[in-house]
Amino acid sequence: MTFLEPFLRVLQAFLLISPPVLLAERAAAPQEQGADAAAPQAPEPDAEPVPLALVGGTLHTMVKGAEPAAATIVVRGDRIEAVGADVEVPAGASVVDITGFHVIPGLVDGMVNHDADHDLLYVSCGVTLVRDNGNERLRILQERTRAWRDRVPGPDLFIAGLIIDGNPPATTEAVVVTDEIEAAAKLGRLIEDGVDFLSSNVGLPVKAWRKAIAMAHEAGLELWGYLPREAGLQSAVQAGQDGIFSTTGLLPDGKRWDLVEPADLDALVETLARSGIGLTPLVHATGRRLVERADEPPELGLLGPHYRLSWEATLEEWNANLTDDVRGAIERAVAAQEDLVRRLFEAGAELVPGSAAPNQWLLPGDALVRELEHWVHAGIPAVDVLRLATAGAAQAIGVLDERGTLEAGKIADLVVLATDPARDIGVLREPEIVVVRGQLLERDALDERLAELAEEQAQLLAEMEKGIDVEEPTLPEGDKLLSGRAETVAMGRRVSAERFCVVAQPDGHTAYCTRLVVPGSATMGRTAMEFRARYKDHRLEDFEVVVKNGESDFTVKGKRIGGVMNIERRRGALFIDNNRARQPITLVDLGSVLTNLVLAREVADGTFFAVYFEGVDPVEAEWYLEVDSENHVFKLRTGLGLMATAFDARGMPVVSERQTGSATTKLVFSDVKTYGGPGLPLQASRVFVPPPEPEGGDAGPEQDERPDRR
Repeated sequence: MTFLEPFLRVLQAFLLISPPVLLAERAAAPQEQGADAAAPQAPEPDAEPVPLALVGGTLHTMVKGAEPAAATIVVRGDRIEAVGADVEVPAGASVVDITGFHVIPGLVDGMVNHDADHDLLYVSCGVTLVRDNGNERLRILQERTRAWRDRVPGPDLFIAGLIIDGNPPATTEAVVVTDEIEAAAKLGRLIEDGVDFLSSNVGLPVKAWRKAIAMAHEAGLELWGYLPREAGLQSAVQAGQDGIFSTTGLLPDGKRWDLVEPADLDALVETLARSGIGLTPLVHATGRRLVERADEPPELGLLGPHYRLSWEATLEEWNANLTDDVRGAIERAVAAQEDLVRRLFEAGAELVPGSAAPNQWLLPGDALVRELEHWVHAGIPAVDVLRLATAGAAQAIGVLDERGTLEAGKIADLVVLATDPARDIGVLREPEIVVVRGQLLERDALDERLAELAEEQAQLLAEMEKGIDVEEPTLPEGDKLLSGRAETVAMGRRVSAERFCVVAQPDGHTAYCTRLVVPGSATMGRTAMEFRARYKDHRLEDFEVVVKNGESDFTVKGKRIGGVMNIERRRGALFIDNNRARQPITLVDLGSVLTNLVLAREVADGTFFAVYFEGVDPVEAEWYLEVDSENHVFKLRTGLGLMATAFDARGMPVVSERQTGSATTKLVFSDVKTYGGPGLPLQASRVFVPPPEPEGGDAGPEQDERPDRR
């Protein structure tokens, strides 16, 4: 994900937009029913919901001490009304005969990074609750609402809001915290959002991490996450961390998973079992490289263009490097992690299955089933693995009173399977029926929707390949100096496009203007942004950002008054708030080409203050600009990563590459024009100096060979 996307994508939720999404329309349409099944019709507002009765199936209730038995389960609205062998079917109920089938509660995925595009993928594998490890703050808050969950329908969300990380963060979807003072200032707002827990990342400094744990507990929340790089398991016990994501960081110093001995893990097993700290081990995150895949893996067709490109590139790299030695090392690492999970289970430690989807080749839904298969392969009985993925996970994250077992009064999340999952846990991959909050979805309907999703993703990919249409920006009065088109490219594929122009105004201001477009996805419409920043005597005087999606708009305006930048935010005509910057602001960064153009002409070398956005919230930060003395490449160090750019004599970027978290993007330029002048002429010390050509021209393979190379 690029730096710009969190700002733009979160606006859909913030603006409360209902985009024209095909999946949403399909979710509202009547479902075709099989001969033995008739789903209840959507009730009129305030009407008594028609009950649904599943009759004759073998129920694995996951209630402690209860054995599987044939019974009837009655659902009314989004709740289970009754369960039992002697339950009478209510008059007028929609009856589904599931004799010979098996029923379990909906599965819980204990660790994901949720994307609404993947709702159908989770539900198709019986996953009805996911714990989100960290996301775009306002978007995930909005998508947690019932109206959004019922669109596909998708699994319920148990959320952390933004993940808490240090500087620089591993992802743009993070709240950056460098010390306990900053933790106190920023995490209070996160908690006020009504998140379900807090989540931490490996880069979080230890003091800030301890403060985050304390604040979570004061608010009655738990903190789960990756262990900080400077902290080990004993530190987590002392600090009171509630749960750990991944086995990364748990090994003793100097040990590797492919070479670790069982005795090396004795202390780890004892500590986790005694402390009560939970663990989501993510074994399949290690084992995914060993999965045999088709030449054209069908799962790629279910993903949006950006995911698809990343997954394809990763698979190509894996295949190129998967030697026998590498395969052997991965197999040994998986075996060691499986053995650890088994030992922890036997010792009574708290285990919560999770998938880490949608990281590369961890397909939502399917990846959780593969994780459970690892646990069964480790020697944990399948019936216990099922319990851990339902009632156990619900208890661990604190929602057992609402879900995790088939009992009257609980949320009606059910999975109907063709065979006994205690005999073959892989049957979870294709449930015959999934009931999500009382809504019945049959296998045929799920497969039809998956095919439609693949077709929609293919259309989005084709549109992106054709190019992104973008209009010229709105320009103020004045003379054009420089204009052009820029595309943001990640892993060889365009992710946004913009048209920009720099205008010299009669009053002495220089206006930097751009219009930027981000294509839509399966659950989000196309988003357009207009951004203008005006400078005079190398000082930012004012700026305006207007983002539109459909008929809604969100505006941020900044104006320097009395030497202080005042930043106002509005949703449509509705005033939201006004913020006064504490420092003199030199640059507003939205990940667009304007950052480059402003750096070239308006920002001096050294430290300065910039405004960027966490979600849609403005954040001021101290950044550092260095211009290389030899080749005059600009190197910008931000709190989110690095950017390198170089300029020609017109002030146009020759090249621009940006690393934000784990993502790398570059800008590609075209249609560059100057208007009867030099454009944005720069001092010679800021104009890129290309490296000298090799003597004799470009060296081919023969010329590159050297006598000492063997």
